[in-house]
Amino acid sequence: KSEFIDFPRERHIAKRQDAHLKPEGEFHDSTELKSEYLDFPRERPIVKRQKATLKQEGDFAKTTELRSEYVDFPRERPIVKRQEAHLRPEGEMAKTTELRSEFVDFPRERPKVKKQEAHLRPEGELSTRTESAEYANFPRERPTLYRNDSHLKPEGDMEKVTEKSV
Repeated sequence: KSEFIDFPRERHIAKRQDAHLKPEGEFHDSTELKSEYLDFPRERPIVKRQKATLKQEGDFAKTTELRSEYVDFPRERPIVKRQEAHLRPEGEMAKTTELRSEFVDFPRERPKVKKQEAHLRPEGELSTRTESAEYANFPRERPTLYRNDSHLKPEGDMEKVTEKSV
């Protein structure tokens, strides 16, 4: 690393090669086509609406043939006829089932959950005082920030109109 020599490096500038062909003699500014061009006055064609060759004649019916021949028949809901059953029950019918009549409703209570007592008990004296009592509450205040007044102030009349408010 101590033997390293930093030589100055320059970027190669690419040059555009000159053309070997060069124009000689006089050149005209306008072409032959441009010099012979004739500018005729132009107008936009006026669009005219053609008159209709078909004309309406006679009376026109306001309703269609299908609508004029339509007959509105009165509509009635069909009467539903229930077929009478030929089988009829005879004798006394029980209103409750055999299972329901023999059902006995016993009073139900939720089972009481019994907690097992712990066999482990602490020995010796336990202090009822916690560590939080030893905590001292110090008053905390935020530090006041002192700002340096800038010595640069605008002088003269300042326009209240800005570029955005215009």
